[in-house]
Amino acid sequence: MKGSYVVQLLIREIEFILYPLPKNQSKIKMEVSMAEVVANTGVSKDKGYLYYLGKDGNVWRSQMARAGKGGGNAEKVADAGVTRESGYLYFIDKNGNVARSPMARGRK
Repeated sequence: MKGSYVVQLLIREIEFILYPLPKNQSKIKMEVSMAEVVANTGVSKDKGYLYYLGKDGNVWRSQMARAGKGGGNAEKVADAGVTRESGYLYFIDKNGNVARSPMARGRK
């Protein structure tokens, strides 16, 4: 019986922490923006490698550093020809395509 009381008490404390809203806000706004695909490269990802968009606009990969072993040995994987725009975060998505998402600037 004591164990269930403690769980109920913890749940009530969590509800108390999460439930009250600031007086000047009636709702908490949360914007979720999906990433857009910039270039279809279809790169197949191998384990142990970090894939990224290089400064030249092409897809590169580097071996990830592990305990006692350094990473590096960058090699070009695909030609994407992407020109970057400021305010966006560029990455290689799970399908191997170059995608971008608006950067979060400041907390509101």
